[in-house]
Amino acid sequence: MNALPGNPHHYEAHMDAPNGYYQVAQATLALAFEQRTANIIAMAAQCTANGRKELGHPFIEEAGERLGFGAES
Repeated sequence: MNALPGNPHHYEAHMDAPNGYYQVAQATLALAFEQRTANIIAMAAQCTANGRKELGHPFIEEAGERLGFGAES
């Protein structure tokens, strides 16, 4: 599985940990992060397709940050 650059849980899911449950929890959180990102992209696309770009703009910004395209602070 290739993780999104901004996924904070991916690395910890692949670390050696004394408790396998921790790794399973981190892998679940990593998957949830990526699914949420996919939903944000779909929402941005839906708003844009319906001619409501102003409603889709916040979703586009958040998706960009999650994909690693956000502005560095």
